[in-house]
Amino acid sequence: CGTGEKAEIISKPYLSLLTVYSPTESDYWGDSRYNTNSCIIRCMGIGTVGTSENTEELPDGEDAAEYHTDTDVYTSFDFVNSGSTDYIGSTRFSIYNSDNELPRLKDGPEGPAYLIKVNPPSVTHNPDGSVTVGAATPISGYPTDEIGIQYVKPTDTIRVFVENPDYYTEPYGVAPYKELGKYEDGDFISADGGASISYEIKTKSGASIKQGSVSFSCPAGEEAMGWFDWHTPSRAQDITITLKANSSGIYLLDKDGNSCKTLVIDASISKVEEKTPPDPKVTDTRPSWQKVYSSSSVAKNISGYAPKNDVTELSWYVWAYDWTQNKLDEKKSSFNYITSSPNPNNINNPYMGASYEKVEYYADQWGVDNRYYRRETSTKPTGITYTNAVILSGEAHKVEYTVSLDAEMSIAPSQRCYTATYSNSTGLYTMKSGYGIEITMNSHISGDTAFCTGAQIGNVLFPEFNYNRESSAKYNRLLEKVGNDLVFKTNVYSTYGDRVHFLPIWYPDNKYYTVYAEVFDVWCPAGQLSMRLTDRIIIKGNVYDDWHVGPTKP
Repeated sequence: CGTGEKAEIISKPYLSLLTVYSPTESDYWGDSRYNTNSCIIRCMGIGTVGTSENTEELPDGEDAAEYHTDTDVYTSFDFVNSGSTDYIGSTRFSIYNSDNELPRLKDGPEGPAYLIKVNPPSVTHNPDGSVTVGAATPISGYPTDEIGIQYVKPTDTIRVFVENPDYYTEPYGVAPYKELGKYEDGDFISADGGASISYEIKTKSGASIKQGSVSFSCPAGEEAMGWFDWHTPSRAQDITITLKANSSGIYLLDKDGNSCKTLVIDASISKVEEKTPPDPKVTDTRPSWQKVYSSSSVAKNISGYAPKNDVTELSWYVWAYDWTQNKLDEKKSSFNYITSSPNPNNINNPYMGASYEKVEYYADQWGVDNRYYRRETSTKPTGITYTNAVILSGEAHKVEYTVSLDAEMSIAPSQRCYTATYSNSTGLYTMKSGYGIEITMNSHISGDTAFCTGAQIGNVLFPEFNYNRESSAKYNRLLEKVGNDLVFKTNVYSTYGDRVHFLPIWYPDNKYYTVYAEVFDVWCPAGQLSMRLTDRIIIKGNVYDDWHVGPTKP
């Protein structure tokens, strides 16, 4: 390769897609550019050598996904930039540099110039006896010779430039930097639109649900992840999500890491349904199939809606680009400053009558020097120097995001169960069967919550139905959000319209009545967060024990 360094061979499925070029005259430029790593990467790829572009038609990639109806979700995808050009997508712009400094403008006195009146007004006596008073001669200058550095204000709009990739292949007649636009601190900027990936979500019958395009940054030779958010249909069905890489050198990666220009995701959208438990009767007896399971045998297998293992934290990253300032050549600048003391007797014009001298001052200025030569024989550069401007550097870095889920759940006897007791030592309630219980579940999302849907569904299973594991009676209750909590829906069998679940009267004494719940459909770009929760109550006696039968007054 001409570098004298050992080349590292990177084994990736997409490396065979790298286009191989021949060096041009511009690679020499009278220096060592031809032998730099950047030239080798651009002209010969990374870990591969060939003579022509691979034009073989790539097969479509295939993936699968599962979602639930009527929920907010994220669909993510992986892609690789197998080209030689960095893609700089949307990045939040900060007017401060990595040292938390504002861009410099120039060396010079801080603050505005004062209007210095150096000559008193002239007085002319006219023949008619009137008097004409002339104006004083104003001089704009600085009242000090102390030199400081002027900075851009934090609220200023600033020009943003990036390196012009055409400048290296067509050095004459092309400016070294291209302007992206004018931005304020906190604005999102995009250097070239980023790596563009289009998507379309369709039903199996071909009806379009949603379509669009997203872009993300990705340096040459690197992988990245992209995503888009959408809302699933309210009807259970199978759908197709088709992703297409629209940018040169960008290839999507399927689940096996194979490269493709088009990735098809077959997604199944199922409905999370509640099969409401029946009205419990005082004549109910314990079914022959009912068991009292241990916690370990139930915790990881209580339903098919959420992943079998808790997922309480997910992380992902995106590529971002930093900017830096480019110092200009020194430019000759001059200003005036006064040498006498101000007149203390004239508040409005403190410099009235002050003497001054003109002093030339050589000031450094900073900005973007966008000059270029129109042709090789040109002796004078064309272009302009921009102050109040910065350049985005070509250095990419990863920005990591993390979302965490934490949740808690508690059950308690219904407020109408007056005989329930609570033990501070065990932290448990003891109550009689046949009464109702209430539930409170709350979840906490921390981290980069702007990229998270929050908890959308809570599902509860009960021991009298074997947690739907081994019984012909499969019942569950879906929770409803009230305020910041998930609670039972109003029980249609409750005389008072309470949000409760009634315990079967036959439930064994001195046994734990353990409720299992799961919170899920907490979506972020890296996938779905979910968590299983449990709480229990001790059963002792039944509702009949609280009844008293006695005569009434005639």
